[in-house]
Amino acid sequence: MLLEDLEGTSAEPWSLFTIWLLLTFSFLLMPAGEVDLVSLPDTLHCANISILSTTSCNKDYPGHLMSTMVCAGVESGGTDSCEGDSGGPLVCGGILQGIVSWGDVPCDTTTKPGVYTKVCSYLEWMKETMSKN
Repeated sequence: MLLEDLEGTSAEPWSLFTIWLLLTFSFLLMPAGEVDLVSLPDTLHCANISILSTTSCNKDYPGHLMSTMVCAGVESGGTDSCEGDSGGPLVCGGILQGIVSWGDVPCDTTTKPGVYTKVCSYLEWMKETMSKN
């Protein structure tokens, strides 16, 4: 469940951060996907969540995490990305850090964090792909 509506918020391009800092920061999460089977809000929502340690995340999802993934959420749970958010951004200081990937179900009652694709793991691939196009 996300914390607040963002009516009238305009989208701007985000730069890619080349150094991944696994420190505790407050992150901004915004949904981007769409699912037909779930009732989705008409307004953009966001939530303040934190990056969790790899150790903590591995306790919640033993054997399921790769080095290209990062976990984020709140300790008490209930604030995270959910159905329809896959592909959405995890942003810190206006910089894209992660992409919503997967998490525990049901997302609004679990205490487990969401799992995100770590954007910096794919920077070289993105640069190569963009230079070819």
